[in-house]
Amino acid sequence: MYGWSVVLSDGGPVLKALRAVGLADGHTKILQSGVGVIAGLVYGFIVFMIIPLYAALERTDLSLIEAGRDLYGGPLRTFFFVTLPATRQGAAAGAVLVFLPAMGDFVSAQLMGGPDQIMIGNLIQDKFFQGQNWPLGSALTMLMMAVLFIGMLGYLRRTRKDEAEAAR
Repeated sequence: MYGWSVVLSDGGPVLKALRAVGLADGHTKILQSGVGVIAGLVYGFIVFMIIPLYAALERTDLSLIEAGRDLYGGPLRTFFFVTLPATRQGAAAGAVLVFLPAMGDFVSAQLMGGPDQIMIGNLIQDKFFQGQNWPLGSALTMLMMAVLFIGMLGYLRRTRKDEAEAAR
């Protein structure tokens, strides 16, 4: 994140390149904005999405894709009706693997965002350490854990349902 904060800073290479091409003016900021926070989150968690998607694509039976092409499906149609449903499990696993740690991430918002960008992890940290409001920090933590628990239950339920359909 420190490296990205240098790259995305006002004097960094990204803004220099954007200004040179005319896509940014002197008032454009990437760091200390929502774009910087999103860039930090994507950089930090994209691996957790790529690995399950790769594993799902690796397990996909290539004869299904070939059958989609044989049935006069173009590349887009084959992707949406064959590849995407076949890799739905990997996409769901990746979404869970990204969502869980991203909920508690506070480093990206602290280093890449400004005072206006706050995430639930920052709010909880502030309540515990700066505000000394331990009951509110604990309540927010329990609320976040409940949301994550409900999301995990939904994922596990959907996975069980997909496995039951595949077994038929």
